[in-house]
Amino acid sequence: MHRMHTRKSGFTVLEIMAVVAIIGLLSALAMPAFIQSRRKVQNTRFINDLRVASAAFEQRAIATGVFPRTALYS
Repeated sequence: MHRMHTRKSGFTVLEIMAVVAIIGLLSALAMPAFIQSRRKVQNTRFINDLRVASAAFEQRAIATGVFPRTALYS
């Protein structure tokens, strides 16, 4: 009786660990760029909100002749 050795298909633990390490490395490299782009979006949104508020104050000043008063809290 002669037995043939057949290799089972699938991945070894070492191959899976290598893939996980590569994915971790790539995500670590991409994360700072992602964070920086989010900050730029937040800053742009903030600046646009300030422009809208400024335009609203100017429109009210044109309509009423005065700028809104500030609120004083006790």
